[in-house]
Amino acid sequence: MSEVLKPKPNRRVLIVEDSSSWLSLLPELYDNEGIQAVAVRSLEEAKKALEAGGFTEVLTDSLEGDWIGVVESANGLPVRLLSGIASLKREAEQRSVPFLDKGDFNIGDIIKEPVLPKK
Repeated sequence: MSEVLKPKPNRRVLIVEDSSSWLSLLPELYDNEGIQAVAVRSLEEAKKALEAGGFTEVLTDSLEGDWIGVVESANGLPVRLLSGIASLKREAEQRSVPFLDKGDFNIGDIIKEPVLPKK
């Protein structure tokens, strides 16, 4: 008996990451799941990409504090913070931004579809 493949939801992820190694890895993870991903290196590039539109979600690094600007520029899109700075978890949660720890890397958590925070 053959397995029926479910179509993937139409997702387009903006990845904001300043580390070259993560910048090359993250889009590949999404691509392997059939999810389109666009990667940029800075808050300025993220703002331009978000203005152009078409994204369903954002995955951002802490960017030495610029992640808050990414969240503010996302205009209601779900944003997740992927960082190795565990002390940012509380601040992210206060802003209703799920925190993913680079030190406890889990591919499933990164590629799963985010949930919009309740208002």
